[in-house]
Amino acid sequence: MRLITLSFVFALWLCTLSFVKGQDCLRNNVLRIAETKNVDISKLDDTEIDKTVRLPCAIGYVGFVRLKCTNNGWIKDGGRKCEPKSCGHPGDTPNGDFHLSILDDFVFGAQVLYECRKGYQMVTRSRHRTCVEQGWDSALPICEALKCPVIQANDNVVVIGNSEDATYGNVIQFECQSNRMVLKGSSEMDCNDKGEWSSTVPTCEGKL
Repeated sequence: MRLITLSFVFALWLCTLSFVKGQDCLRNNVLRIAETKNVDISKLDDTEIDKTVRLPCAIGYVGFVRLKCTNNGWIKDGGRKCEPKSCGHPGDTPNGDFHLSILDDFVFGAQVLYECRKGYQMVTRSRHRTCVEQGWDSALPICEALKCPVIQANDNVVVIGNSEDATYGNVIQFECQSNRMVLKGSSEMDCNDKGEWSSTVPTCEGKL
């Protein structure tokens, strides 16, 4: 009889333990709470009633959430909403502009697209920058002026200006070496926004 009584008590204890265990707040139920969006629960275990836990934010977010396990499940017990981390201004590039192509602020997950202005070209591999956990990824894009071809002029034509390394906006002038010659063609030409000369190289011919 004593053995039966002990067995009954032990079984009752196991049932009670199982019932109490069943009242724990489950880890996966945390995500049902609106305030836990972007919270990291990777190190959270099922929690006993009346226990409080502090949860960090997911990668790329700042803040924390404190939750308490109650008979009715998890409830928020303080903290600061997890907000996307700011990367600050992505940086201006000379002779170029940028705009946000993903999101509308310079925060985690945002992406900016750089474009060169008229007469300039991108010389870096990427024209994007993305806000990641450590800040803006990749280097600041670089825009360089388009170059025009080297000018090949006849020996009797004087070239005034940078004829070998001209870039967008540069102007080259021409004149004849001798007053007894006349310039045939334009006396100047400029390197345009397509990296091309605005006219052909003139020649010098003897006066009639």
